[in-house]
Amino acid sequence: KDIGGICGKFTKDGRIDSSVNYGKIEGNENVGGIAGAANYHDITQTRTFFYACVNTGNVSGTTDVGGVVGYLHGSNGSDYYIHVESCANYGNINGNKSTTGGIVGLIPSIKGRIYRCANHGYVHSSGDSRTGGIIGLMGRDAPPETLGLYVSTNLEIGWCANKGTVSSSGEARVGGIVGYTEEGTIDWEDHDAWIHDCYNEGNISSGNGKAGGIIGY
Repeated sequence: KDIGGICGKFTKDGRIDSSVNYGKIEGNENVGGIAGAANYHDITQTRTFFYACVNTGNVSGTTDVGGVVGYLHGSNGSDYYIHVESCANYGNINGNKSTTGGIVGLIPSIKGRIYRCANHGYVHSSGDSRTGGIIGLMGRDAPPETLGLYVSTNLEIGWCANKGTVSSSGEARVGGIVGYTEEGTIDWEDHDAWIHDCYNEGNISSGNGKAGGIIGY
């Protein structure tokens, strides 16, 4: 658990930038080319947590696997944004269940941002998974107090590109940019579930599920 090429896991205030992994990374849960997991619950301002990081090694795991970071989480009640920017993956990324992504496996909290990232590697999941060229799953599921309808400031992905093949042989949601996005607000002008200025050049396929060039589901 928590296996990364540069860092296994770090919490609270932290930042990784201008780092490169060339090695092969293997693990079970929370596996990433740069960091296995990062968990931010006590930060009170906007920061860039992963910046200008590159992975060239093959990364494989079972749950929450990413080319840069496998699992990235922040407090849903804070004012800061989880921020991944200007990162790239060139390695093959293989997961089994939960989430698999070329840049990030999973961000399960609100106020997540992924900017100017690119995946060039092969991304594949062999089991039931949310699989994406940039991220497998992003956003928080709508809580009961909203009647399951919306979440404000849920996610944003901008200026990202995928050029690698993204596929799954299981019951999956597969997308060139993101495999599975949670819902945003009922007011579209707030851009609370926003994917913009992105493109996909890779082949996208799902063995038994939903697949899309930009969003799987």
